[in-house]
Amino acid sequence: MLGYSFLADKIVLIDYPARRLAILLRAGDARPLTHSCRTHWTVPLRTVDSFPVIPGFRFGGAHARVSLDTGSTGSIGLFKSALDLPGVRGNLHEAGTITRTGARGEAKSTSYRFDAPVGFGPFALPAGVFVSTYGDDGSKDTRVANVGNTLLATMKLRLLLDYRDKTMGFYGDCK
Repeated sequence: MLGYSFLADKIVLIDYPARRLAILLRAGDARPLTHSCRTHWTVPLRTVDSFPVIPGFRFGGAHARVSLDTGSTGSIGLFKSALDLPGVRGNLHEAGTITRTGARGEAKSTSYRFDAPVGFGPFALPAGVFVSTYGDDGSKDTRVANVGNTLLATMKLRLLLDYRDKTMGFYGDCK
C-alpha cells in the first residue's frame, strides 16, 4: 500500500501479478518491464483530493470517473452518487461484510456482489465483482467511487504512475 505522500514526485511501476514495485528514474525505464504486455492504455494523470482519477470507468452500461487509491486494500468502494448511475443500484446484491485498510486505518463495510461487468479502457471483469459502499456523497463531476489495489490485482495489471510527466499507464495481458 503506497499512497500519494510517497508517490507524489516519482515514477513508479506496480506489477500486481508479480507483487513487485519498481521506482524508476525515467518512464522509459519501464519498457523492459512492460514490453511483453499486449494491452496498454494511457491517460493523463489528473487528481481529485490527491487521488489519480480514472475516466470512463464502466459499471455495466454506466460510465463515470473513479479515483485510484494505491494506499487501499479495497476493490471498488462506491460513493452515494454511484448508486444514482443507471443500473448500479439494481445490480447490487448484499454479500456480507468486508474490512478494508487504507491511510485512515481499517474500516468495515457491507459487501455487495455487482452483477454487471466493470472496467475501464480496454480492461474489464465479468459480473460478480465484490464492491462496498462509503458514506461519502461523491459526485458525478469528480468521482463516484474509489478503486484500490485489490481491483488492479484481480485484473492482473501493471500500473505505471508518472507523477513527473502527469501520465498514468495500465498494462494487461502480459506474458
